Amino acid sequence: MKKIILIILCVAIISGGYFYFLNKDRVVIQQDEAIDTVPTQAIKNTKVVRVGDMVVDVPKGLEIQKDSENHYSILIEGQYKEYPETQESVKNHAIRITYGKDWNEESLSLQEWFDLNGPQTQKTSKTSLYDNYKTINNILIVESLYPRISFTDYYDSIENYLLNKKDVYKITFNKQSKETELNFEEQSSIQNYEKIVDQIIQSIRFVE
Repeated sequence: MKKIILIILCVAIISGGYFYFLNKDRVVIQQDEAIDTVPTQAIKNTKVVRVGDMVVDVPKGLEIQKDSENHYSILIEGQYKEYPETQESVKNHAIRITYGKDWNEESLSLQEWFDLNGPQTQKTSKTSLYDNYKTINNILIVESLYPRISFTDYYDSIENYLLNKKDVYKITFNKQSKETELNFEEQSSIQNYEKIVDQIIQSIRFVE
């Protein structure tokens, strides 16, 4: 009887050890897979940029211009077709951030503020193709798309609005128009531009 109990205990210990190491390997694999889904190198090659209380991660190689006290441009280099008449291209496109301190003194919700003060309320404003509400990092954002901006037929203009307490933030950038015909370098440039813009937008958070 003692021998049987001893054998059962030995089998249990060996089996337990086997499943421990098996599960341990599985945990390591899961952690590695999780780590691999995070662009670690991209994170190391970014710098934190603060505008008001809003913080975004920007690739280190990009130039940041302070156009005015509350207006910043992040320049993304490439070859972007710009002028339909001459077929000329420009060397960079910008993602622009406007910081409106105390633009929301009544502490309205984003939808209330946008309905009263959004670009659609201006007489000279273009009509947006759509206004879409989305949430990024628990932050509500309203996105407006304006087809074919001013002097070019190649890109649509996107405006994102978000609130933090009494402050308003507007982020403006371009998106390739569906009817756009570009050469290989121009196509690669706008795809890279849109990718970087999305990374910046996805990194938005607020600090005190």
